Amino acid sequence: MNFSIVIPTCNRNKLLGICLEKLLPGVQTGNHNYEIIVTDDSTGNIAKSFIEEHYLHVRWVAGPKRGPAANRNNGANQAQNAWLIFLDDDCEPDNNIIDNYAAHIQTNPEIKVMEGAIYSDDVIDPLFTAPINLTGGHLWSCNFAIAKQLFDEIGGFDENYKFPNLEDNDLNKRVRLAGNKVPFVSSARVYHPPRPIASPKKFARYHESWMYYHAKFGEPKTLKDLLVTISRARLTTIKNAPKGLGSAKALYNYFVEIILTVNNSRKWKKV
Repeated sequence: MNFSIVIPTCNRNKLLGICLEKLLPGVQTGNHNYEIIVTDDSTGNIAKSFIEEHYLHVRWVAGPKRGPAANRNNGANQAQNAWLIFLDDDCEPDNNIIDNYAAHIQTNPEIKVMEGAIYSDDVIDPLFTAPINLTGGHLWSCNFAIAKQLFDEIGGFDENYKFPNLEDNDLNKRVRLAGNKVPFVSSARVYHPPRPIASPKKFARYHESWMYYHAKFGEPKTLKDLLVTISRARLTTIKNAPKGLGSAKALYNYFVEIILTVNNSRKWKKV
């Protein structure tokens, strides 16, 4: 079976290298033909020389520098195979991820899209985060497979999402609205190490995507709705995390995020 693995990257060569090591021929099990496409939004395209020096089997392409949604589309546009596997540059795929996606396709030929599992550490500091998907229902962009034909038919990722927030939820919704089932392949796994959470300034910018998402699908939200959602998420994380300086800093960051979100809301793009 033939796959094109699309990995968007942006200024994270060290993490990208760990990801690519897990995808080396001979490391991955099974006998599948696959290409790896790294689409590079880094400053000065710094992944280009890194890949040319260490990973000659990987195809590097310059990214469009318009956000992660556009960067993923850019990689998919270069793909030459019938199936796409999307991974993120800070993930570490298990050595049988391709084999397990292939096995599911072979036994379920009618399927056009699948999501894989994402796991991380059992305890995560409140100043760090990691997406965890052990039961399905998300189609998060750091681990899923989709037939290129379907990806093209639904228009890929919506490039109006300029930030890493909800562009994959949007794709998931459109895939399902088009009548596709999205099975969860629990054996196709990636490890997502905890990473530092975004700064309050970045989070406040990212929330524009939340407002855009809900307006796009006919369920517009108010600023008050957004602030309630932020508060529930942040305060629940802080409550459940080990108490210490990290919790105090996380609480401070929450208040700053709220203030900056209110300030930014005046200039957000409307649908």
